[in-house]
Amino acid sequence: MKSLSLFKTFSLIMAVLLFVAGLGVIERAENTSSRQEPEVRAQHPAENTRFSPVRRAEREMTRRINEYRETAGVASIHPNWDLFRFARDAAEGLASGKIRKVDRLETKRWLKGLGQSPRTVQVLVARSSRSDRLPPNSWWYSPEVKVTMEAAWTEVGVGHSVKDGDQVWVALFAKQADR
Repeated sequence: MKSLSLFKTFSLIMAVLLFVAGLGVIERAENTSSRQEPEVRAQHPAENTRFSPVRRAEREMTRRINEYRETAGVASIHPNWDLFRFARDAAEGLASGKIRKVDRLETKRWLKGLGQSPRTVQVLVARSSRSDRLPPNSWWYSPEVKVTMEAAWTEVGVGHSVKDGDQVWVALFAKQADR
């Protein structure tokens, strides 16, 4: 008799949890969105299937990259949310010391595993002090950054992490792979 009462109580608790989850009260972080999601979705409707929140610093860096490209007479680059996620993971790994460098081939394999068409990937890493809003000006004029100003690069993802007073920026640029 006692076990039947325990079973009823457990069943009731499970039913309440399922009901609450069904209402959307319990929500996974990857399903949440930033304030700019509706605006971004309107600009890039084909990419709506994989939206992940982008941090303010990552948005600011992406905006700066597009300003730099437009100043150079090159079209704006489109955000790729999978690149943003991979770039953020890489930035956090670099900041924590878990990884030493971002491997372009690993990035390409990761994108392919997500069902994206083959891409050529360029990885840029910048480090700065915590007081800097963005990477230092000298970084923007480096040969590596200048390569990414070519019109062929069409997608970008930026990751940012702060650890022990230092910032790490990872910018991943992608273009369709040469056939």
